[in-house]
Amino acid sequence: MHVIQLERFLLKMVAKQWYDYDRSSFAFIRRAQESNISFTQQGDFDENGLLYWMGTNGRTAAEWVNPAQYGLVVVTSSEGRNLPYGRLEDILSRDAGALNCHTNDDRRAWFAIDLGVWMIPTAYTLRHARGYGRSAIRSWQLQGSKDGVTWTVLSEHNQDEKLGEPGSTASWVMTSPPEETVGWRHIRIQQMGKNASSQTHYLSISGFEIYGTLTEVCDELGKAAKEAEAALRKQRRMLKNNMVRDMVTGARVVRGLDWKWRDQDGPAGEGTITGEIHNGWIDVAWDHGAANSYRMGAEGKYDLKLAPDYDPELSVGDTTASGGRALFTSPPTSTVTTPTSSSMVPLLKPERPQSRPLTGRKAASIPSIPEATTGKPLMESFEQTVSADNLSSSAQSPDTSSNLEPSGGRENFSSSQKENLAAQTMAASVLSHVLSPGDMGLEPPNPSPHCRRSWTTSRVSAC
Repeated sequence: MHVIQLERFLLKMVAKQWYDYDRSSFAFIRRAQESNISFTQQGDFDENGLLYWMGTNGRTAAEWVNPAQYGLVVVTSSEGRNLPYGRLEDILSRDAGALNCHTNDDRRAWFAIDLGVWMIPTAYTLRHARGYGRSAIRSWQLQGSKDGVTWTVLSEHNQDEKLGEPGSTASWVMTSPPEETVGWRHIRIQQMGKNASSQTHYLSISGFEIYGTLTEVCDELGKAAKEAEAALRKQRRMLKNNMVRDMVTGARVVRGLDWKWRDQDGPAGEGTITGEIHNGWIDVAWDHGAANSYRMGAEGKYDLKLAPDYDPELSVGDTTASGGRALFTSPPTSTVTTPTSSSMVPLLKPERPQSRPLTGRKAASIPSIPEATTGKPLMESFEQTVSADNLSSSAQSPDTSSNLEPSGGRENFSSSQKENLAAQTMAASVLSHVLSPGDMGLEPPNPSPHCRRSWTTSRVSAC
């Protein structure tokens, strides 16, 4: 017995199977092109459903194969091509034991199937995945579509408790509109509420079958999925070229094309950018209080887009016009007057330019001198000017002691020069106190009459 099974297995691995040939050669395709075919449900996962019929090539093959695994139908999901647990084809599994197959905790989770044929459904069957009973689906819609874009509700369920423990199955009957004569080629299970846990939105399914009337065969299988993928690539290019430049601090955002972060955006679904794009990631603080980083170019994905009511053109200006959000503005020109002299001309604080070249993240964060000294008297440039004047005066009159008055001043000096000379006199006084010969028990030298007054007055002399 084991030898026979091994021979069959090896034969299947080496020899071409019916599903390896062109789709037009399949027996179920040729049969469907001849006339309408009805599939009537008698029990959960019986052998009367459309997917079983496809998987056995119109009942001509001895063993059933998963239609999604061999490209007979195309399965897609809200998670893209990869699920957190299981594979996309696992939702059509007929294995004896249920598989662990579910989406992320996303309140908008869904699974969709491009049947490759047109069908008017009358019933369908689901099986809960392996895991735990509290993740069973409770509120959902079975939807149909002709193009994979516009969806029609075929069956709606609210707090339906037919599915319970892992691997449990249930079937539902539906009635299609009487005016519908062609049917739909796309079927979608759209979750509409929390699962049996009443807390999470994991969509767990490990078996699906559908019944009804097959009316026509589609020319190209998976056309909608390919078109949807092409549309996504186009939208990503548009985001990269246009919207990313408006993703600046203070911008308002919502979840975008490639969002996969469950319900991190909270009930309102809006947030504010709090940092710059770095290595394709950007920081967002959501209105409900949470914050995290999201892809804006990393892995070729874009998790965010600008909020519908956010206008980047109106965001540059007064923050009161945008609900108090932090926006970019240039500081107003202000006049700062230093109190050091009554004759000083007021200094104008220069206005920061509207834009400046960014040589790097660190360089861009270093403030200019006027920004760094905001709120402080701008004395540096004035003091440098006074020092230059003093040097010029000293060069012209090296003998300053000859014009000193008993008060230590100079005749006909300006007020600024008097302040400078007073500071020099005080410094000389301190120095002479330290180096005074009297303090060391020595008699002072006998200066000339011309220098005596300078010694006793300022302790400095040019002699």
